[in-house]
Amino acid sequence: MSDEVALLAFRPNLFVHDVQIAFAFYRDVLGMVVRVEFPDGSFALLGGGGAEVALVKSEHSAPGEAYLTVRGVDSLLGKCESAGFAIVRALDTRPWGLRDFVVRDADGNLIGIGERVQPAE
Repeated sequence: MSDEVALLAFRPNLFVHDVQIAFAFYRDVLGMVVRVEFPDGSFALLGGGGAEVALVKSEHSAPGEAYLTVRGVDSLLGKCESAGFAIVRALDTRPWGLRDFVVRDADGNLIGIGERVQPAE
């Protein structure tokens, strides 16, 4: 048996009041595909590329946070704005090589969305 560890994936579980309403952001704006959806509406797993998120129905939970790395951050910002989602931190290029913004979904979860760019010199 090997002692080597390989990290393969990391998926946030975000709490939402209504999984179907949450699809308006994760499926319709971000373009994720529904991979699993429980018939009772209590859970859905969405993904695209190497990204995944689980939406868990909960009436009594605090909003969470997650970060999504993409290509086409400017386009996604436009889609978020057009769909009426609140941008809580404007698009900016960070000195450590990310161009990103933060958006709030319908349940108050904060989602950072960024694209790797050249770090500032």
